[in-house]
Amino acid sequence: MADGVTVDVSQMEYLHLDVWTAEAVTDIETSLINNASGTVTEAPVTRSLTANDWTSIDIPISEYINQGLTVTEIFQLKFVGTPWAAGTVFIDNIYFWRTPTAPSPLVGTWVLAPEAGALAVGPAMGDTSWWSCDATCVTDRACQYDDEFVFGSDGSFTNVLGTETWVETWQGGSDACGTPVAPYDGNATATFVHNQDNGTVTISGSGAYIGIPKANNEGELPNVAVPESITYDVTFLDSNTISVVIEAGAGVFWQYKLVRSGAPSPLVGTWVLAPEAGSLAVGPALGDTSWWSCDAACIGDRVCQYDDQFVFGSDGSFSNVLGSDTWVEAWQGGSDACAAPVAPYDGTASATYSYDESAGTVTINGTGAYIGIPKANNEGELPNVAVPSSITYTISFESDTAINVSIESGAGVFWQYKLVKI
Repeated sequence: MADGVTVDVSQMEYLHLDVWTAEAVTDIETSLINNASGTVTEAPVTRSLTANDWTSIDIPISEYINQGLTVTEIFQLKFVGTPWAAGTVFIDNIYFWRTPTAPSPLVGTWVLAPEAGALAVGPAMGDTSWWSCDATCVTDRACQYDDEFVFGSDGSFTNVLGTETWVETWQGGSDACGTPVAPYDGNATATFVHNQDNGTVTISGSGAYIGIPKANNEGELPNVAVPESITYDVTFLDSNTISVVIEAGAGVFWQYKLVRSGAPSPLVGTWVLAPEAGSLAVGPALGDTSWWSCDAACIGDRVCQYDDQFVFGSDGSFSNVLGSDTWVEAWQGGSDACAAPVAPYDGTASATYSYDESAGTVTINGTGAYIGIPKANNEGELPNVAVPSSITYTISFESDTAINVSIESGAGVFWQYKLVKI
């Protein structure tokens, strides 16, 4: 090694070398020499050699450590043949190595899921009764829901906040979007350790955090000191969705749902009702369409509805593209016939969607946005209930281009749709 240079090999598993010798030399002793603040120590390990051939040797670093050698400042290696000075030895390919480890499944960029309940707090894990960010809150906090939590393959962690994030009164803000405030401004130099066995992730670096900055293991800021590290419980709901929980002091559980940014949803694309009998139906139970089902003649009558498009964007946006006409029912002021779309179900809604693969659901956020027919929502059927700001549907894939969508619109009323991708 170069003069004055030391190498920390404590994270390595093996020292490798290839040795060739004639038959005179039978063994080679390889010593690591460490210089710990001026105190030089060494430890030897001996291996047998094959005469007139190359011998490939991998020595576990543990064989040196078990002799009491510190291996954090290695500056020399020493080789001694047995018998001493008895022949010629060639040594090549000297390096330290370790078995490659699979990267943490957290590696990548994550954001809060743009759906109601993805940011919440309560007295126990799974209980969000104290406060939960609803659909309106998600819209109000758009500056927070685009904040990125970036886990690097090199163990680095970064908060990417952009020009604004949600700034609370304890930070000098007004519980509104504003310029990020130090140390929670994305400038922290931080790392992460993901313990998959324990289901935890520890973020190390003052000012680095997941979810919201005020919640840490000691309590909530500003009532406790700014921490140097924070440990969260993390559970994978699927490969692109995680649940993150932190007990911020005794009995205060902040709970976040994060989704992987840039992970393509299988829903991305444009869908329409399948032009086949039974693709639009209703009944008293899932799979039962005995109350009413759109048959072939019905499809012909509703051609203005069967060309309506349900568009899932790769950016999480959702759109109803209805064209100049759609099926308009009596409760909308129509006559159960094709007619111009009626607000708010006229395709002008600004909407988003969140697909929960593990739960088999998709939530449409935005007043006036829907899948299938506009009147069916989670509370019941319009006009007997209020116009909702979000609707959650049950969804299953028949194939990459065909899905079954259902919604219980009130107790025991199951609207069921089959959609195909175009």
